[in-house]
Amino acid sequence: MNLSDMEMLQDYEKDTRLSATSYQGFLMEVLDDALGDILAKGAEESIKSHKRVTRLLIELGEKP
Repeated sequence: MNLSDMEMLQDYEKDTRLSATSYQGFLMEVLDDALGDILAKGAEESIKSHKRVTRLLIELGEKP
């Protein structure tokens, strides 16, 4: 299966959205502060990446 560049960007957008959601979900369950800090950082970085790829898709005229 060959994916176009646009399909790969759209797939990456979905993956970053799901990873941010997952990190935040796990964060709600964690009692250890150190682990919570790591998960919060992961959520933050996933959100940043999602914003970037979403902006790029919109600039290219695609729907995220």
